[in-house]
Amino acid sequence: MKRVLSVFLLLAVLISARNVSAQEKKCNIPFKLNVGADLMSRYIWRGTDYGSSPSIQPTLSFNLGGFEMGYWGAVAITSNYLESDLYLKYTLKGFSVCLTDYYIPALASGINDTRYSFCKSPNHIDFDTTTGTNLTKYTSHTYEAMLCYKGPEKFPISVMVGTYIYGNDKTPTDTVFTDSKLIKSVNYKNCYSTYIELGYSFAVKQFNFDVFAGASPFASAYTSPAYKKGFAVVNTGITGYRNIKISEHFSLPVKASAIFNPQSSSFYFVFGFTL
Repeated sequence: MKRVLSVFLLLAVLISARNVSAQEKKCNIPFKLNVGADLMSRYIWRGTDYGSSPSIQPTLSFNLGGFEMGYWGAVAITSNYLESDLYLKYTLKGFSVCLTDYYIPALASGINDTRYSFCKSPNHIDFDTTTGTNLTKYTSHTYEAMLCYKGPEKFPISVMVGTYIYGNDKTPTDTVFTDSKLIKSVNYKNCYSTYIELGYSFAVKQFNFDVFAGASPFASAYTSPAYKKGFAVVNTGITGYRNIKISEHFSLPVKASAIFNPQSSSFYFVFGFTL
């Protein structure tokens, strides 16, 4: 009950902040402030279900010219999953470079991902990645560098490549045993898990659609079991968007996605709306 009340409180705060943002746009402010939230039936990201629960996904961003700095989060309504991401992005002529800090507390992950079983208890300011016999020394942060391209309206393709460059993305290289065959230490290395996605956008009457296909080019956190398989297509599907007119001055953006992960044979249908 406390979690449900917290979710509704979060929604109320976001709606109020959005009204404030709309008023600020009337002033001569040199930057643009965006505040909002998605309410989704599931949080599916790159072919994996995070939280197995409906999800509130708040966002806050500041734009100045081609620069954007923001926050994106995910709060599960019926499970313990929690995610808090910070990012910095620069866009020029359809190209974007982005650095994202994904923060997922280990005790709140609740997902089938071997990385998170090694994390420390939630500590947002702990970035230590020391490894050895004490496997609890992983940080709950993962940093990703991303390069994106979005084509013009006449050629609406999109290409995205993202690679984890630091943090909780390690794979074991070798294990050292004692004379009695007990584990003495485990050595790890950065896996540099990489995700590549191609997309295409089109419109049919009042609906807009995105079709997409994403893959991991080598063994990584995206493959199942993690870090064991090579190239794998992990995320395919289509998303449809439409604005539903509620009143003369308000329309509700809704979206639905059909997603299939060929590598894990998982299928998802997701529905949500944006406030």
